[in-house]
Amino acid sequence: GLIALVRTDPESMIPHTGGFPITDLYTVEPVGTGAQRLVGEQGFLFRSTAAWSPDGSQIAFRWQGPIRVMNADGSGVENLTTCRPPECAADDGGDSNPSWSPDGTQVAFSRFNGSEEELWVVGADGRDPRPLNQEFAAIVHVAWSPDGTVIAVEGFAPRVPDIGPDRIYFVDPDSGRIIRTLEPPAGLEFAGTISWSPDARFIAFDAYGEDGTLDVAGVYVMRADGTEVRPLTVCPTALGFPGGCTDMHPAWSPDGTQIAFTRALPERGSDGFMGDIFVI
Repeated sequence: GLIALVRTDPESMIPHTGGFPITDLYTVEPVGTGAQRLVGEQGFLFRSTAAWSPDGSQIAFRWQGPIRVMNADGSGVENLTTCRPPECAADDGGDSNPSWSPDGTQVAFSRFNGSEEELWVVGADGRDPRPLNQEFAAIVHVAWSPDGTVIAVEGFAPRVPDIGPDRIYFVDPDSGRIIRTLEPPAGLEFAGTISWSPDARFIAFDAYGEDGTLDVAGVYVMRADGTEVRPLTVCPTALGFPGGCTDMHPAWSPDGTQIAFTRALPERGSDGFMGDIFVI
């Protein structure tokens, strides 16, 4: 039941300091105690995502270009993917957004090839990496469904000059074909994170209002077919916070009863995307 998170030193986010933010990968208990630092590396964990293996024994994460895997206690860090320039460089995005298959044998991830994003799959032992889908102009999140039937990809396809608002694409994990597409719900735009309920019936996602407005921004839940959309959180922009705030990065608990998310207030060190962790 631990929560994995990337923690950023607020002082390193102040513009005049220059350089990359100082970031560390932590785990913490759902009640907020027992924080444990696993990996620390200035800059290269910034905006990284961490993905638990199905049995909770390992964490996959992006670090300096490739995807790495380590034990849940921070030991045994190893490369899962090999990502070298010019195909993909850490400065240009590299390999990102790891997501484990429910049987723990494979990891899906996105790879930036210098101009577009590609959806790849690699064995959990690092063997047999292969491109699964090369139709995407942009990929912002990857989430393998708990029943193993599809890989949900938030981004934009096909490759066109004007990529427009993100959509959610359901990719067949065997053929790589896009078998279904979800448009953003009316009045909303997908903000960058999708999380499956453990029974694969629902998807939690973060969203803005159209054109990026914050008046209806927050974490939402919908059925996997895109119906029955309902807001889960309402960011308290009306409570006197100048500039508003942003609820993002939902992550479903393994028992399906709670969702963790981040809330970024206009406070020292926040860039509007990073903040404190809440559970609802």
